[in-house]
Amino acid sequence: MEITFEQIGKVGIFNFSGQLTGEHEDKLKIALMRAIHSIDRAVLNFQKVTQIDRTCLQLLKEAYFTSVRLSNPLILLHLHENYLKKVSGLNSEVNADYIFGRENGNDNISTEAAYK
Repeated sequence: MEITFEQIGKVGIFNFSGQLTGEHEDKLKIALMRAIHSIDRAVLNFQKVTQIDRTCLQLLKEAYFTSVRLSNPLILLHLHENYLKKVSGLNSEVNADYIFGRENGNDNISTEAAYK
C-alpha cells in the first residue's frame, strides 16, 4: 500500500494505491486519524487500490462513522460499490449516491467536484 498526500487550500487529498491489507493496518490508521482530526476537508481517493481486506475495511468503516459523528464526513472517491456499501452500511444505491456525492450514478467524480 502506498499513500500520497496533497493539500489544496483547506482540502487534503489522500491517494491510496495497491492493496490495503492487515500488514498496512498501522499506516492506514495513522492516515485516517490525520484525515479526521487534522484536515478541514478530507478526500480519500481509492482509484488505484486493487484490494481491501476485512481489517482495513473495518478501519475505513469506523473512520467514516467517526467523521460523520464529528460533522465532517470523509469524501470517498473511486471506492468499488461492494466496498462502499460495506463501509457506509447502506443497502441502497440511491443512498450511497447521495452520501458519497455521486451525481446521477456517475462514479467518475473529479476531485474538485467531490468537495464542493
